[in-house]
Amino acid sequence: MAAVATALAQINLQAYAAAFDAEGYDDISFLRGLDAAERADVAKETGMKPGHAGRFVKFGFAPP
Repeated sequence: MAAVATALAQINLQAYAAAFDAEGYDDISFLRGLDAAERADVAKETGMKPGHAGRFVKFGFAPP
């Protein structure tokens, strides 16, 4: 989980770390392998705000 929280912090989405953990998204390797459609599902399941979700879907864990 620490790796996911760190990755979220690097893209200024650390507020969602607990939501990722609660939904079982605790494997950074798995998350980095998701495509945009799959990231959109994760964003929805973790309750991301629309602007945050758009950035996460477009860029994943890479800073824009």
